[in-house]
Amino acid sequence: EDAIDDEPRGWEIELDLGDGVCLRFRRGA
Repeated sequence: EDAIDDEPRGWEIELDLGDGVCLRFRRGA
């Protein structure tokens, strides 16, 4: 993957599963 990483501190993803359930995954320093 030759993508430019604009977020050197890592990444964060949020998944809204509905019914007030939200999962957050974070990776980085």
